[in-house]
Amino acid sequence: MKKVFKYKLKKSVTYFYFVHDLFKTEEFLTTCHKIGSQFVIISDKKVASLYGYSLLNFMKRGGCHSFLITIEVGEGAKNRKTKETIEDAMCVQQCGYDTCLIAIGGGVVTDVGGFVAATYCRGIQYLTVPTSLLGMVDAAIGGKTGINLKYGKNLIGALYPPHSTFLSLSMLDTLPKEELRNGVAEIIKYGLVYDSSLFYKIANNFDKWQQQDLIFLKSIIIKSCMVKQNIVHADFLGIGVRHILNFGHTIGHAIEKVESYRISHGEALAIGIIIESLISHKMGYLSRKSFLAICHLIRKVGFSLTLSKEVTMNGMVETMSIDKKAEKGCPRFVILKDIGSVLTYKGSYCITIDKNLLHEVIYWMIEEFVFNEVYRTP
Repeated sequence: MKKVFKYKLKKSVTYFYFVHDLFKTEEFLTTCHKIGSQFVIISDKKVASLYGYSLLNFMKRGGCHSFLITIEVGEGAKNRKTKETIEDAMCVQQCGYDTCLIAIGGGVVTDVGGFVAATYCRGIQYLTVPTSLLGMVDAAIGGKTGINLKYGKNLIGALYPPHSTFLSLSMLDTLPKEELRNGVAEIIKYGLVYDSSLFYKIANNFDKWQQQDLIFLKSIIIKSCMVKQNIVHADFLGIGVRHILNFGHTIGHAIEKVESYRISHGEALAIGIIIESLISHKMGYLSRKSFLAICHLIRKVGFSLTLSKEVTMNGMVETMSIDKKAEKGCPRFVILKDIGSVLTYKGSYCITIDKNLLHEVIYWMIEEFVFNEVYRTP
């Protein structure tokens, strides 16, 4: 008689540390000594000059045998060649299973670094130190790692959570305003799909956001981390409720791809949020009042909402057809019922929509945002 064995995937736990200055945090060194005997630090060239070499020296003083690998800056570095270069350098340094990888940087670094950690020696321990607001509230949380292909974003990767994530709030001091905007797009998304208090906290305390009030920033960062962790804990594999985190991203990722990643993730997501909110409104779920409130806050944050002429109807539709969430070549969308609430349909949190509606909203997007300085509310 044939026996069938079943097993349940054990969820990995990531420990979060909120600190003011990483380089004065003994807990970081203690954690390193617990999980590794050799350490490879991955950073991009810009972040390396700000923090990477300081981290290398900090670890060496703390008795950690470490070396640094730098990659190019930007989404263009998130590819197979970069991953191969890192792995080759680790082999030269004779890194084995006892090696711990530390990814310090923004979303590109943590995505690539996490993917290397997931596959090198079939999986080694790694830590993340996100240096951007976007990394702190999104990219470094949840264990999604990966690289881009010429066909689309994040098409190859692994679910592989880090052992620990250290958020050093002093690093926000070096961020330019555009990087803060990139991060707040994700925070607004959390408020729209899960916790309306986040949305209204930014909307009603916008002066604190503009002043970069550290106490205010810390509160929304912690809240955002809690929201994402709650969602990830409920659906680690991303087959159910975790889909709500893709709100704004079906349009946003397609924009990034069509624009050859010359547009930032935050800018693309801001437009994605508006367009996918418009879909929700035109389908009769999201009220006009809520839709206008979303548009108003996005505009108030200061996103340029400008696209190049590379963005076309055919380019958007073709790119979305091979989106990770697409079903039989049809893109799927998270639909808002209200600020803080999403539609569920037969147990699914994202659905396909009428082709004519999709073409209508993309046409409107192109009319409004392709080198158009005048914004008209639909």
